[in-house]
Amino acid sequence: MHWIRDAALGEDTHHAYLGTTAHTLAALRNLAISLIRLAGHTRIKPIMERHHANKMLIPELLHAAAQ
Repeated sequence: MHWIRDAALGEDTHHAYLGTTAHTLAALRNLAISLIRLAGHTRIKPIMERHHANKMLIPELLHAAAQ
C-alpha cells in the first residue's frame, strides 16, 4: 500500500508532520485506494486523476464500491 501511496500520490514529498496529520492523511489515502479497488479498478493513478478533475464521478465510485 505504501508504494501505491508514494507512486500515485507522491506521499513522501509531503511535509505534513504536525501532530497526527501524517497518519490521518495516510489513512484517508488508504481509504481512497481501497474504494477504488473495491469498485473493480486496478490502475489507481488514472482513476484518482480522473476523479480529481471531475468531482461528480465520486458518488459513482462510492456506489460501485458498495456493491
